[in-house]
Amino acid sequence: MNKFQNHELQTYMALFLSRPELYESVLSAPLNMKQSIFFKKFRIFLEKYYNFNYEKEQEILNYFKCLYIYRAGEVDVAGGGMTGSGRKQLLQDFNQSQDDVRKTIILFQNKYGISISNETDNRLFVGHTMPWLNPSPALLERDGWTWVATQCYDDASMATPLPDVVNPLLVPLSYRNVVYQKWLKAHKTAYVNTRLQTINVDADDEELAYLAKRGIIEKVSEVSIPKVIIDEALLEDW
Repeated sequence: MNKFQNHELQTYMALFLSRPELYESVLSAPLNMKQSIFFKKFRIFLEKYYNFNYEKEQEILNYFKCLYIYRAGEVDVAGGGMTGSGRKQLLQDFNQSQDDVRKTIILFQNKYGISISNETDNRLFVGHTMPWLNPSPALLERDGWTWVATQCYDDASMATPLPDVVNPLLVPLSYRNVVYQKWLKAHKTAYVNTRLQTINVDADDEELAYLAKRGIIEKVSEVSIPKVIIDEALLEDW
């Protein structure tokens, strides 16, 4: 598994695919436009959840973008009615973007062995190649991505009840911390006890006493709380 398949953007791709209303126009788009429209919709969606770092994550961002090479005459680059320098500039920009796509395709082939062409694209998104050809929530079933639909939250007013489990990655950035803190407050005891079942790292007496004082645990005797749990539990807003 390469770094692209294991990146958190795969989680956002799964969340995107779980919401067919976001990519409805892809289904009826011409074949040569499906990939472009699919990734434009995905990028718009992604901006709510992810802070892009264009300098450090260029390869990641290029992996999750349209890498289609348009043939001559496939698209009207400049649009009708444009003439002169404006049309020339648009053509130059389009040609530059296509050159960048070609360079990216070569890099992925040489560096990662990922073969990409208009007809066969071996990039994997939630376990599937070319999901833009027939996007659907059903694509999430094969590799076990259906959980994203039940662990997400997308209500800035917070009028909607929180799900039993909230994955903070699946909450928009603008109110992620507020939602997650609210969920932790409601589930703090269950959250700590559940995590204790799988991790065995002792906390010292002072930390255990602090947790007991804050009501995060009821007893300090015969209890071992992992440091990672304490770090997550001791939120200032509690």
